Amino acid sequence: MKKKIFILFLGSIICLAPIVTLIIVSNKEKEQFKMNSIYDMSEKAYGELVSPIRDTVREYYEFKIEVISNEIRFMKVPKCNYDKVRWLVDLDDEICTGEKIGFCEGQVIYSSCDGIIKEMNLMNEEPYIKVSTFGQLKLKVQVPMDMERKLKEVMYDENGVELVRNKISRQYVDGYTTALYKIKDAKNYRYGQVENKFKMYTGEEYKDVLMLSKNCIYQKDNGDSYVRICSEQREFIEERQVEVGFEVGNNITVIGVNEGEKCDSGYSYVINGDTIPADEEIEDYCEE
Repeated sequence: MKKKIFILFLGSIICLAPIVTLIIVSNKEKEQFKMNSIYDMSEKAYGELVSPIRDTVREYYEFKIEVISNEIRFMKVPKCNYDKVRWLVDLDDEICTGEKIGFCEGQVIYSSCDGIIKEMNLMNEEPYIKVSTFGQLKLKVQVPMDMERKLKEVMYDENGVELVRNKISRQYVDGYTTALYKIKDAKNYRYGQVENKFKMYTGEEYKDVLMLSKNCIYQKDNGDSYVRICSEQREFIEERQVEVGFEVGNNITVIGVNEGEKCDSGYSYVINGDTIPADEEIEDYCEE
């Protein structure tokens, strides 16, 4: 009888051993899976982290400009038989004071000024050559409609040269108007010079202001501006409404963030449906 009971007990152990082994192995796998299944579900920054920089800046705006003449001279030429005149110059040619510009019946005709020939009226009773001189130069500024109020009567170039407005057009063409500014000291300018992003300074200087990359700023449908604050580990902390001011290059004055806080420079691309540049270079400061 004891032998029979022992055989039954041994048989039960043999039958249950695989089940017990399977349970033990399964539990170990569950523990291992649990340990390996801890995922970081926190929201991350989309772009480079940028901190605001405190600086002193000069306010300026960028415009497309052309340097033109602010003075017209009517250069008299001697009367003679113009069928026999041999001109050495033509319209839009540049001439210099004392330069030979032609011959008339053996007489040499000299230029009496520097500039660009705009008209040659030789059949008049008092023949003349109209010249745009280099003595007084001015800026012809193309001004977008939304930027007209930014212009002041007196502005400055990046070297501090005074620019004085003497005319602004009352009409718009393709969304632009034209303003003319006299250059007080034009020694560093050249007639015909064109610049697409010419900096015109207002004379306002702002001390100890916070500047932040414009890439960190995005707007919602209500028109308010926001930034995304992140940790140094790139974890999203909060969305914060800010106030923005004037732009200086790729930066903008901002109120509502603190020095040292990290702002996401990539989220603005996401909400605008743009691709975040792989080699994006963010300016952390602006020029003084």
